[in-house]
Amino acid sequence: MSKRILTILLFMIIVCAVPKAQVNTMLYDAYGNYYSGNYNAASAAFDKLISTNVTPRSKDIFYKGISEYNIGNYRQALNDLQLAASRDIVDAFIWSARVSMNLNDPGSSLNDLREYLLKSPDTGLEEITKDPLFKSLHNSDGWYSLLENYNKSKTREIIDEARYLAEKQQYSKVHSLIENSYYNREVALVQCNSEIYADEGNFELAINELNRGLENHPESRVLLKLKAKYLTRLNKSSEA
Repeated sequence: MSKRILTILLFMIIVCAVPKAQVNTMLYDAYGNYYSGNYNAASAAFDKLISTNVTPRSKDIFYKGISEYNIGNYRQALNDLQLAASRDIVDAFIWSARVSMNLNDPGSSLNDLREYLLKSPDTGLEEITKDPLFKSLHNSDGWYSLLENYNKSKTREIIDEARYLAEKQQYSKVHSLIENSYYNREVALVQCNSEIYADEGNFELAINELNRGLENHPESRVLLKLKAKYLTRLNKSSEA
């Protein structure tokens, strides 16, 4: 290989290496400042980092949005977080909801929370119910609707899985699934659990499950009728 070609190759390596080194420096700068709580510096570093990429990384846009949120630039934060959410960064929805609360837009906040719960069903509920920023939403119709729809969909999901496991006679898994569920006090889940106990022929445990449910829902006709039915199967007609 000639000296001229070697020189050209070396030059190309150097030219290509400089931008990569610069990007690495900007990455360290952006995330270093972010995790240190220096959000003004982090925002500026993320801005610089994003502008150098033809296709900016969704993760960088997301953390820039949180940085903007923490320094009170809510409009810019909203733009960044909505873009990150559109690129499948699920946590961007809850941060966007927080921004909307600071912009006195509870309707948009509820919409984002609905999306967050839809895409993060296992951890999302606890996170939003414990966040004091959403406390002012707790008595609103939108909040009740949000939780009601979420509970219904989650309950249906649990029941479907329980029935599937019961068909395979994996009864211990069925009862663990329901009894360890955050929603296990709901009438539909108590009913499902007791019916599966009855399918196993264990009417005593089916009744115990119904008694537990009736402590929380003493006027539930569904649970009362089932209890009477199972008492009859145990020849306890007078109690039924």
